[in-house]
Amino acid sequence: MPTRIKTSLKIWMLVYVAFAVAMAAAGRTGEPSAVSVSPGTYPSAVTADKVFFAPTIERPRRNDI
Repeated sequence: MPTRIKTSLKIWMLVYVAFAVAMAAAGRTGEPSAVSVSPGTYPSAVTADKVFFAPTIERPRRNDI
């Protein structure tokens, strides 16, 4: 039984390493996408008028808590 567990672990580690190598290789090709650009790199005029994490529905304040 222990040899079967060792073999299974080795196979999963090889699958994991192969997946990590494939992800790294896919990440290097092409131009960087807009998703990977941090918001700090945009000019302030672009983000100045946007409100992030604003509630969509105005709710009255509860005083019963």
